[in-house]
Amino acid sequence: MWRWSSLPSWRAESNCFPAVTPPTNQAARRRRVLARGSSNGLAQVVTINVETPSTLGIQDNGDGTVTATFAGSPGAEYVVQAAGDLGAPSWQNVSTNTAAANGQWTFTDSTTAQPMRFYRSAKP
Repeated sequence: MWRWSSLPSWRAESNCFPAVTPPTNQAARRRRVLARGSSNGLAQVVTINVETPSTLGIQDNGDGTVTATFAGSPGAEYVVQAAGDLGAPSWQNVSTNTAAANGQWTFTDSTTAQPMRFYRSAKP
């Protein structure tokens, strides 16, 4: 039996602007403020909202592996976490992914070492 879940967290990336670390309160954790200076002393501020990742599905590949598919904001970085027990979960990061232009990414894992494993994706 393979299961999945999701957990919100935050992080965004930009090729255009240096990142400014947001405050630690919950509302600010859902977005990142980016700023870029200019030659005239003005600063451009852009707010990027990064979606909380969602799980689109999990598939048994029939070859001893499963593939989980996730969706979020295009170009944003996300982690995939796994745990063997939800009673006292010990979530471990198993992959770091950057969402494609369509906002999706996949993670494939072997089923041979774990009789049951749970997956979720989060913003690092």
